[in-house]
Amino acid sequence: MWEENFRQFLKNRSDSELSDSSSNISLPSLEEFSTCANDEDAPISISSTDSFKETKSFHLSSQDDSIVILSSPESVSNSPTSKAYQDLSDSSSSSGHDFDQRSFGHQTKSSDQPLEYFEDNKHMPIYSSSDKGFSVKDAVSIIINTKDKLASKVPFSCKETKIFVVDTSKLEHIDDIRSHELGAMKNERVQRDYVSVAEDEKVIKVLKKNPNVMRKGIYMLKRSYYSLKGDTSFKRRIYELSDWKGDQHKVVILQFVFHGNAPPPKPRPHGNSKSGGMYVRTTKSTLEKVKEKLKPKDAFEDAFESVGGMEAESMCSIPRNVKQIYNMKQSKSKQEIGSKEKDDLFSIIQQCKSEQSLTNPFIRSIQAAPEPMCVCVTDRQLSEMQKFLTNPSEASILGIDPTFNLGQFLVTVGTYKHLQLRHRRTGNSPTMIGPVLIHQQKLPMSYSYLASTCTSLRPSLKEILFIGTDDEKAIFNGVKTFFPHSLNIQCFRHMRNNISRKLQGLGVSETAAGEYLRDIFGVKRNSEVEYGLVDATSDSEFDTELKNYEIIWNEREIEDRKTNDPLFHKWFLKEKADTFKKHLLLPLRISAGLGFAEYTTNANESINKKLKEKVDYKESQLGEFCSKLFSLVDSQNKDVEKSLIGVGPYELRPEYKQFEICQTDWFKLSNSTRQSHLKNFLKAPLKPSRQRFDNEGASTSSTNKCQSLSINFEETGLSENVYKHVWEKAVEILDKDSNIVHAPGENTAMLVVSKSKKMPHYVEIFKSGKIECPCDGYKAKQMCSHALAVAEKRGVLENYLCWYEKCRGLSISAICREKMPQKPQQKPGHKDRSSKRKSTTRFEYDDALPTKRRSRYNPTESNVTAADDIESNYFLKSLNGTKIRVCYGCSKAIRIPPHVPAPPYDVVICRKEYRAYSLDGISKLTLTPQNVHYHLRKACLTMKNPEFDEDTLIICTPDVGQQLTDVHKNYLKCFNVKY
Repeated sequence: MWEENFRQFLKNRSDSELSDSSSNISLPSLEEFSTCANDEDAPISISSTDSFKETKSFHLSSQDDSIVILSSPESVSNSPTSKAYQDLSDSSSSSGHDFDQRSFGHQTKSSDQPLEYFEDNKHMPIYSSSDKGFSVKDAVSIIINTKDKLASKVPFSCKETKIFVVDTSKLEHIDDIRSHELGAMKNERVQRDYVSVAEDEKVIKVLKKNPNVMRKGIYMLKRSYYSLKGDTSFKRRIYELSDWKGDQHKVVILQFVFHGNAPPPKPRPHGNSKSGGMYVRTTKSTLEKVKEKLKPKDAFEDAFESVGGMEAESMCSIPRNVKQIYNMKQSKSKQEIGSKEKDDLFSIIQQCKSEQSLTNPFIRSIQAAPEPMCVCVTDRQLSEMQKFLTNPSEASILGIDPTFNLGQFLVTVGTYKHLQLRHRRTGNSPTMIGPVLIHQQKLPMSYSYLASTCTSLRPSLKEILFIGTDDEKAIFNGVKTFFPHSLNIQCFRHMRNNISRKLQGLGVSETAAGEYLRDIFGVKRNSEVEYGLVDATSDSEFDTELKNYEIIWNEREIEDRKTNDPLFHKWFLKEKADTFKKHLLLPLRISAGLGFAEYTTNANESINKKLKEKVDYKESQLGEFCSKLFSLVDSQNKDVEKSLIGVGPYELRPEYKQFEICQTDWFKLSNSTRQSHLKNFLKAPLKPSRQRFDNEGASTSSTNKCQSLSINFEETGLSENVYKHVWEKAVEILDKDSNIVHAPGENTAMLVVSKSKKMPHYVEIFKSGKIECPCDGYKAKQMCSHALAVAEKRGVLENYLCWYEKCRGLSISAICREKMPQKPQQKPGHKDRSSKRKSTTRFEYDDALPTKRRSRYNPTESNVTAADDIESNYFLKSLNGTKIRVCYGCSKAIRIPPHVPAPPYDVVICRKEYRAYSLDGISKLTLTPQNVHYHLRKACLTMKNPEFDEDTLIICTPDVGQQLTDVHKNYLKCFNVKY
């Protein structure tokens, strides 16, 4: 009944009345519908042609006399009808219905009226000129549903009451919305509200409580309120909407409100400003442009010109000044350093903790102090290592080699061969990534942490048979304690390069150097096979062959260098002979399965290259690097699995062909069957594929001690009763390289271990051939085991024996006092009276080295850090602004201040060392390391540092690097400089 009455009512309302003016439209009163209040709920539709371009739906409820109106933003207008709709919809809020938009507090203009633009710029249409803020529902509705009136640029200079709806996807950076030319503003508050939006984006409900978990359909509206410093009548508001994932909606509402009568004040300076200049907030896009520039001035010029220079649209588009860019770079540098120092270790520890609950963790152990270290290895890698590295019938070699430039840390990667597979292209067993050590120093203690972690996780790895390294002794010295049965085989390529550098340093020509290398390593090319010293089958055969080469090598060197003092054979006998016998001879290579082939660390180098490719040849943070490392390990595991179906870079060896399955059959299997088959393959016992040699032929020199010095005792003519035991003790001292080291800052003195005292002996070498030791044995007969060991170590044993033959003499009194109290006249425990004033800067070397002396300076105490190499504490220094005068090596003038030489001689090599000096004829050293400076010449450096060679790292700090020209860099190519 009521439906017919309502239709009749609508029929009486002519269309012309609706089109004349929307203000003449009135809704029927509730009294007219009183007859239908008790009827069942039913929808009523009202349609119009002009003012309303859509259908309005009414809903009458039998429970209350209210009408609820559903509409979209396009239906809102300034007409009274719209206001009536708003009144009706507001009254319906108590009925429990939730709708997205009933009416906005800000009425937009009719579509018939032309759009207004800020400063006549069509990229900045004005949405409204209201000064009222938006409610949560209104703001969300505008952001979600507004399709037109979207500004593509930010009105930086707006100083009047306006509202803009900005499409941030058209901006260069989303945060450009926050920039302005209004001066310093104060952030009054930030309010966050959460709303639930239906899938059709029509129904919006404000949540009364903040959700514990963000789910799909929940949005967060962030409202930021700002006011101008010094004048709160001017305000600025920003409305931003983010979805449940945290992604910000591209549409942002930007509102400017000015309540004052006078024009807004001029921009005020920032609170931190020292010059009092006007503050303009620079856009984020402009700041991003200048971050990658090296110099602030160049960055400022590029940014200024890129936005049009003097014709730029806004002051916000250009940097304020060069100081702003400089401050930004300083802040960025501090943040990066802080994040690398603090966050790296925290993130990796957190990652390690979370992985322990997994079935196959990767980060297994972390140490924070004294040296931060981390070991990464999976259980699958440990199982493969147990199978391929501990089987005497066919064992792979565990290659260990450090690599650099992956981050603010060192990375030492262990590798092994997968003996169940072979590479399709080469036919060799593929190289697999093993345990990885991330550390800071190349010390034996660092590498022992890697070995101890592996053996604690898999005790059977103590039976590893072969360790492959380069010529760095710290690696094997660190791991041999936990791999007690292992033998060390060293890289032929590194040994060949070391010998080549020595020959080059002696001035031997390339032709003669090639002949030396041919004698040592032989030639093995296709049909041409010529065996060398390295192919000797025993230590005695090696010694015999080397003795036979003495005359040949000396004559060759005399003829090539035009000298009467050949040096190469002596150097090789002293420095390399023992290394060859322990780590390179044929029996050791045969027992390792290499036969006559040479071992190299090329496999490790290939893995190191893959790691650098994985990080795009850029330094990474620790947590990021571990993630990429795990992805590389996972990738190699997948290549192993692909071999079971005949795809990928690897294929099964013939001994394991029974595990290969056709691809079509494989994909018909269930997941459990596939996993079972893979597990059976990984657990299959190792089957030897080549003839193995008996370990009895292997060199046992790694466990034998040095049997004699370079000169046999019988040839000296010395009394066996007096000197034989001295000779034997010298051999025992030479058994370990660490027993004799160079004295700090001294090229003519050595420190030798003492078995009777805690302090080492300070042994001096003189040009006359004399070698002096402060021990009691030397005082008695001018010869002791320490002096003999130093003579052998330095290659001057023959000179020392010649000097001793001329000057020797036995002191009966000294022999009687040997091993007796030095001062028997004093009471036991007597202490000499010390002077009231003690020296705090220097001390003397008398009979022994004080306990506070350090044989090596720790570079971590220096201002220069060398994270890549603990021994690389050399660095470049410019002469500009310094008083450097003399080279510490050659003792010649570097320059006469204030004159600065021309490049490249205006740069020197600097290092902190214990400076040696002479006072009243007594040799002394400074108490603390001091800066010493050298010419850019290797000869000057080796005078004080004999261990210095072409591979020694020299640090170039950024401030010095900026001063280097092409002339400097070309001259420095002969050094290993890290820029």
